[in-house]
Amino acid sequence: MRDDDDAKTLLQRAMAMPMGDARLDTLRRAVDIADEDGQLALAFQARQELIETANFLDLDDVVLVEFAWCRQQMRKSPEHFQAFVDEYLWIYKWVINGALHSFAGISQEQIEALLDDMEHDYRFFDRSLRPVWKLRSDAAREFNDEEAAKAYDEKYLAAPSTDLDDCEACECHSQVTTAIGQWEFEKAIEIAEPIIDGRLKCQTVPLNTFTQLIVPLIHLERFDLARTLARRGHRIAKHKHAHALHSHRFIYLWVRLKEWETAIELLEEQAPLVTPQADPYRRLEFWGAATALMEGLRRAGHRSVEIRLPESWEGYRADGVYDPESLRDWFESQADQLIQQLDARHDEPKYESKKTYWMQLALGDSPDPDTEDCEPASGH
Repeated sequence: MRDDDDAKTLLQRAMAMPMGDARLDTLRRAVDIADEDGQLALAFQARQELIETANFLDLDDVVLVEFAWCRQQMRKSPEHFQAFVDEYLWIYKWVINGALHSFAGISQEQIEALLDDMEHDYRFFDRSLRPVWKLRSDAAREFNDEEAAKAYDEKYLAAPSTDLDDCEACECHSQVTTAIGQWEFEKAIEIAEPIIDGRLKCQTVPLNTFTQLIVPLIHLERFDLARTLARRGHRIAKHKHAHALHSHRFIYLWVRLKEWETAIELLEEQAPLVTPQADPYRRLEFWGAATALMEGLRRAGHRSVEIRLPESWEGYRADGVYDPESLRDWFESQADQLIQQLDARHDEPKYESKKTYWMQLALGDSPDPDTEDCEPASGH
C-alpha cells in the first residue's frame, strides 16, 4: 500500500531519528516511494542514508544489496550524482569490511574484484588511494598473505591524507589491530593509550578497541587493565550497541578469572543476539567463549549450572538447569559448524587454531605449539 507521505518527507523524518529499527524502516519506505516515482537522485540519497543506518545495525546484507544499486547508477550516469560522490566512495569501506568479516561465502576472488571496483572509482573521481591500500592490506591479512599486507601498509602510509580517511580514533584502532595481528601485544597497548584514556573516541571506538585488546591482555596476564576495559566496554555496549554482539569477548576474561557469575550473566545477555544474521566471526567467538565457560565450570566441579538460554536453542530447558559437559559439547558443535564455513574460502584451516588459542587462554592452559602461528584477533 502506498505511503501517504512523499519520499522527501520520509527522508527528512528519518534523518531526524536516532539510529535504530524505526529509522531503518522509514528509510526503506522512502526508497520504495522514490523508486516508484522515478526520482533517481532522491532514491540515491535515501539509499545512502539507509546504508549508513544498516551499517550501524550490523546489517551487512542490506549494505551490500543497496550499494550495488548505487554503484550501478553511479557508473551509468556519474554526472547526475556529483553531490553524493564522497559518501558513495566512503560506503565502499563498509561494503568491503562486510565482505571480509560478515560473509564467509564471498570468495577471495570476489573480494579482490570489489577492491578493484573501489580503486577504479577512486581513480575516476581523482581521490587519494589511501583508503584502498588500507583495505587491500586488511584483505591480504585475512588470507594470510603478510608480505602483501606489509607492502600495502607502506603504500597506505605514503599516500596523501584525504577527507575519505577514517577518523583519528578509527585510524588509531586500525594500528592497534595491526599490531595485535602481528603478535606485538605490548606495542598494541601502547598505541591504544589515547583510546584507553579517553582522548580518542567515535561511534565505534573505544568499544571495538577494548574488545580487541582483551585477548592480548589475557595473554600478557594484565588482568587489572583487562578487567577495567571489560567493564567499561560492557557499559558502552549496553548503552549504544545493545542490538548486536559486542561484549561476548569479555566472557573469556571472566572465565580465566573464574568469576563464574559474571561470565554466566554476560552469556545470558549476549545469547539472544546470536542470530543467523549476526556477524559469523562474532558468533564463532561467542560459541568459543560459551564452550570455555562450560568447560571451566566442569573443571571447577560444577555438576549443574543455572542459566537462561533462548527457547529456540536445541536442548532448551524451562527450568534453566543444565549439565555443563553436555552444554559444552553443544556449544562446541556450533563453533565447529561455523569454522567449516569460515575456513571454506582459505587454502589452509585458520579458525580452528583461533578457537583453540582462545580456549587455552580462557582456561589457563599452556599454549599448544600448533596455535603459535594463528592470528590472535578476528573479525571487525
